[in-house]
Amino acid sequence: IMEEDGRMGSGADGPTAHQPIGPSAHRIPPDLVGVDRFEARKKIVKQLEREGLLVKTEPHRHSVRRCYRCDTVVEPRLSDQWFVKMKPLAERVMQGYAAGEFHIVPERWNATFENWMNNIRDWNISRQLWWGHRIPVFTCANGHVWADREDPEKCPKCRAGVEQDPDVLDTWFSSWLWPFATFGWPEQTPDLARFYPGHTLVTGPDILFFWVARMLMSGYHFMGKKPFTTVYLHGIARDTKHRKMSKSLGNGIDPLVVVEKFGADALRWTCVANTALGADLLLDPNDLETTFAPGRNFANKLWNIAQFVLGQLPKSVPAIDAVDRRSLTLADRWILSRAQAVIREATASLEQFRLDEAAKRCFEFVWNELADWYVEAVKPRLEDPAAKAVLAYCFDLSLRLLHPIVPFITEELWQKLPGRKANELLVTAQWPAPRAELEDPRADQEFARVKTVIEQVRSIRAEYRVSPKTKLRLTIVARGNDRAETFEGERD
Repeated sequence: IMEEDGRMGSGADGPTAHQPIGPSAHRIPPDLVGVDRFEARKKIVKQLEREGLLVKTEPHRHSVRRCYRCDTVVEPRLSDQWFVKMKPLAERVMQGYAAGEFHIVPERWNATFENWMNNIRDWNISRQLWWGHRIPVFTCANGHVWADREDPEKCPKCRAGVEQDPDVLDTWFSSWLWPFATFGWPEQTPDLARFYPGHTLVTGPDILFFWVARMLMSGYHFMGKKPFTTVYLHGIARDTKHRKMSKSLGNGIDPLVVVEKFGADALRWTCVANTALGADLLLDPNDLETTFAPGRNFANKLWNIAQFVLGQLPKSVPAIDAVDRRSLTLADRWILSRAQAVIREATASLEQFRLDEAAKRCFEFVWNELADWYVEAVKPRLEDPAAKAVLAYCFDLSLRLLHPIVPFITEELWQKLPGRKANELLVTAQWPAPRAELEDPRADQEFARVKTVIEQVRSIRAEYRVSPKTKLRLTIVARGNDRAETFEGERD
C-alpha cells in the first residue's frame, strides 16, 4: 500500500498493515457515501462544528494539483494497485552504465539519471482507464488469483468462473518493450537479430525516466543486453516566454503553415541552426517572419550561388584528381584546403551531436569562403578548366555537407551538377572524407594576407567614395614572410 508521501509502506517485518478501504471498512459515514467531494467537505465541516470538534476555520494558501488534460482538481486517494519491483531491474542497468556500455548526451543529464536510478521506487503499473492493455490477472469465484498469457474460461484449480482484472497497464509498460517488441519478440526473428541492439536513441529529456530508463531496464532484463549505445536528449520547443509549446496553451506553431510560407528547408534550418547541444528551441508563434526568415534567406542564397556556378559549368567537368596541381592558383589551393577543413569540422560536430555548429560551419564555408571570396576571385578565369573543376568539386561538397540539414534544395541542385546519372540521389551519395593531399596550410596563410589587403582596399574606396569600377594603382610592400608573388597572382 502506498504511503501519503507516495512511497510503498514498509516496516521491520515487511509491508505495513493498513486497514482495508471499501464498503466493509466502515470508514465513510453512510450519509456521505456517493456525495460529491466538494459538497462532502461542507457537510464534514458542519458535522465537526455540530459536535464541538471544530477549533477554527481560516484561509490556507496551497498548491492545488490539476489534471494536465482536463484541468480537473486531482485528489490523492488510497487504493489497491499493481506494482513492479524496480530495484533489481535498476541495479542491472547501473552496472552497464558504470561499465560504459551506454552513455547520455549531453552529459549534464547524467546526475539526474543516476539519482533516479539509485533512488528508484516501485512502479505503479495499473491504471483505471477505459482504453489500454488490460492487466492479464484473473480471479475466480473462489478467490484464486493468477496471471495468464491466454484468456482462461475457468479456474485451473477449482473450475469456477473467472473474471479479469478491470485495470489496464500504464502506457509506458508497453512502451518500455519498444526496442525489441517491434521486431517480433518474443520470437527470435531475423529483424530482431539484425536491429537489436540499436545505436542511438533520440528523444526529449522530459521522458528520460518515463521511457528511456525503462527501456534500458527491460532491455537488460528480457534481452540480456543494452537496447542502445547512445541516448541523445534534444531540447524542447518553447515560445518567447519559455513555455513548452502545447495545444492546451495554444502557443504552438503549425509546421505546415511554415512550410507553405517559407519552405521545409527554412523550417529545418531554423530548428537545427538555432539549437545548441541539449538546449531548448525558442520560437515566436506571433512573428513567423522574424523566426523563419533567416532559413529562407539562406536557401535563397544557396540557390543564387548555384545558378551562377551551374551557369559556368559545361556538361562535363574533369574530376579534381585529373587536374594538374601545378595549374592551380593560390585561390584554388586555398578553397580546396578550406574544403577539407569544413569536412573535418562539420563531421566532428555531427558526430558529437552539435548540429548547430555543423550547420553554422557549412553556412560559413558556402556563404563566406566559397561565394564571397572564391567565386569572386575565380570570375576573371572561368574559362580555365582547372577553375571549373575546383568550383564543381567545392559546390558538390557543399551540397553533400548541407544535405542532412536542408535536404530538399540540396537534392534539387545536386541533380543539376555535371555528370549526374538519372538514378543517382544525393540522399544515398557517399559522405565526403577529408583528403590530406588537398590540405595546404601555406595557402591558408597566404590567402588570408590577400583577403586582408582586399578588405583594406575596399575600406579606402568607401572612405574616399571611389567607385568599385574604378581601377586603382596599388603598391604593396611585402614584410616579414610575405612574398610579392602571393599578391601578384591575385591582382585581378
